[in-house]
Amino acid sequence: MPGSSCDNTRFERVQRIRERLPHAWGSFFGRFGRLLPVQIDAIPPILDGRNVVLSTPTASGKTEAVVAPLAEYVGRQVGSGLAILYIVPTRALANDLVDRVGGPLSEMGIPFAIKHGESGTMSQMRGMRWVVTTPESLDSMLCRTGALLDDLRAIVIDEVHLIDGTYRGDQLMVLLERLRARIAPRPLAVHLLSATLPDPAAVAGRYVKDFTVINAGLSRNIEFELVPSICDAVALAKRRAHRKNLVFCNSRARVEEVANVLTPLWKPYPVVCHHGSLSRPVRKEAEEVMRESPVAIAVATSTLEVGIDIGDIDLVILADAPWSVSSLVQRSGRANRRGGSARCFAVAEDDATVRVLERMFEEANGGCLEEEAYQADLSVVIQQTFSRLFESRGEMAASEMSRLIAPLCSHEGAMRIWAHLEVKEWIRRSHGRLSATTKMMDLGAMGKVHSNIPDSTDLRVVDIESGRQVGRVSGRVDPVFVVDWLTG
Repeated sequence: MPGSSCDNTRFERVQRIRERLPHAWGSFFGRFGRLLPVQIDAIPPILDGRNVVLSTPTASGKTEAVVAPLAEYVGRQVGSGLAILYIVPTRALANDLVDRVGGPLSEMGIPFAIKHGESGTMSQMRGMRWVVTTPESLDSMLCRTGALLDDLRAIVIDEVHLIDGTYRGDQLMVLLERLRARIAPRPLAVHLLSATLPDPAAVAGRYVKDFTVINAGLSRNIEFELVPSICDAVALAKRRAHRKNLVFCNSRARVEEVANVLTPLWKPYPVVCHHGSLSRPVRKEAEEVMRESPVAIAVATSTLEVGIDIGDIDLVILADAPWSVSSLVQRSGRANRRGGSARCFAVAEDDATVRVLERMFEEANGGCLEEEAYQADLSVVIQQTFSRLFESRGEMAASEMSRLIAPLCSHEGAMRIWAHLEVKEWIRRSHGRLSATTKMMDLGAMGKVHSNIPDSTDLRVVDIESGRQVGRVSGRVDPVFVVDWLTG
């Protein structure tokens, strides 16, 4: 009820937060004059210097909940060193984040930059107080311009669910240990953000020891309908006047195929594609079309699962069944963000797909996200051994390296890996120390020690009986999967 004690308490909390954000309030919240629930809960502990894990629904305001108090900290401090690193899993999300928060940061006079494979150079990082980057670019910064990180105060890991449990997440765990060792004894605050974490505490524990978990806001219900084909889905969207639609596919080739089908059906309005094989200018143009056009369709892979700004979306259409319930929640959550429920059509061309999708939506609306047992990726032990040796100009104590990679494997396991690397003439071991060979240092000089990402995510599919290659698959695949192909 208006005027209730609950309303009064909320108003008082907002007023106290506003008083604690004298520099950042106007730039981030001045246009609204209010705060969302996650912002009310998260801003005070972040201002207090505590590590925070935000597990909240899509479009809940969690980005500003972290960025505003960190910007307040930077705005108060006198200095020119890099204070905040904002880690994102994809280049597209890095570009979008700068578009979203660059205005308020500029208004506050905070120099910021973006650093990833498509943007930014090391020299451009000098004098920046805030840098948006990826795990691989952070690795490169540590190795090549580590002194830029000496004044670091906080790290934000956005959309952590996309990297946790992968080699990139394991790489980032070790990089955090290297950063802590570099700036010790000064503390390093770490904040993690995601909309789909089944167990936030378990995930956070891999990156930081002491933390506060904030679950603010309820997950939105998904209003879904199953349709027999993508053409039926678009026809139904037209009849119901869903003007801005986002179609998700599981592969880049499927995106192009679906877009070709929809283009004549959606005339005279635009149909655009968005996936990782497209150049940045083409992706940016697609995003701009979706923001500016009153009626449009975007067909995308997971590149648009996370918070890239493409305007308000009326409806999400799942052309393919998502890989997981978490992915279903992320994708459907892009629709009707200002409404109470997310609207979603899902294509189910056979009875088996109907049963799978009905169960997935049931799990999603029940708040049940799948939990996967964590297992370290030992390839990161090799990658981080090379990276750390390159940073230290080719030599360091084996005990120090063992301490850094302890979250990934035991000292005995590391010794076996290092013995193999010695046989392959990548490193040498002597008197408790590791040293890089010329071959390894040359690899570092070429910038090839900062990443485990393969050159191609495509996998060859070979008929085991004939040895004949029958095709290729890309993206995430299960250990056992079925391939249909036409012969003759």
